[in-house]
Amino acid sequence: MKRAMGIAMLAAVLGAPALAQTTVTALNPDVFRALQYVKAKSAWGETEARLLRSAITKDGKIDPAEAAMLDALRKGTFEFTVNGVHTATFKPKDMPLKGTLDAAGIALLAISDADLNASVNQRPDESRAAFLYRRGAERVVEFAALVKSDPAARAEGRTIIAKRWEEAFLAEVRRVTSFDAGRAARQRAVTDETGKRADLTAGDQADWAAFLQEVAVFYAKTYNQPIQDFQMLFGNAPAESQATEIAKRIGL
Repeated sequence: MKRAMGIAMLAAVLGAPALAQTTVTALNPDVFRALQYVKAKSAWGETEARLLRSAITKDGKIDPAEAAMLDALRKGTFEFTVNGVHTATFKPKDMPLKGTLDAAGIALLAISDADLNASVNQRPDESRAAFLYRRGAERVVEFAALVKSDPAARAEGRTIIAKRWEEAFLAEVRRVTSFDAGRAARQRAVTDETGKRADLTAGDQADWAAFLQEVAVFYAKTYNQPIQDFQMLFGNAPAESQATEIAKRIGL
């Protein structure tokens, strides 16, 4: 009897379809960070899908990890683990995800070749600074050179990056109702910017560091936040002592 049951169970296992892959491996940092922002909710919709869509289309292509993730999400009900690519400044732990995505979100994640092509070209209503920044790491050398040489682009760059930091802060606060979590998300966004120095020449690295100090001062003034939150950008000298001079220099 036991032998017969064992044979039946073995036959059932051998005849069962293979389990679907439950781990998305080597997901790029942009998309992994987007998932970090939305993971607090289990019921995802248009807002979460837009954030993911923006991160996915940023480089103008869908890589195998992104394709596997999209396949899982577009089923509407999902459960999988993501494994992120490690960089010098970003070493994420594997992250389990479980939830649902509504019809509007599924439609937004139906990304076409035309969508991908549009993401890598400058739009008619988009400034050069906004375009280069949107393109991320692959155009950081050009963006750094632009904000170094063009005062108007530098001012616009301060606004663009400060807005991104604030969006990171607010998104996390809204999701988990925690200002500490919001500050941690903003810190990750700041770290993203400091990490871009690795791709620059020594001369441009120094200017990039000075530029990010300007962004921090602009952010603190614009969004009424303490400059001390950005001490990591100012080295050993107190941020307050440098912020006053920087504010005068950039007209704040």
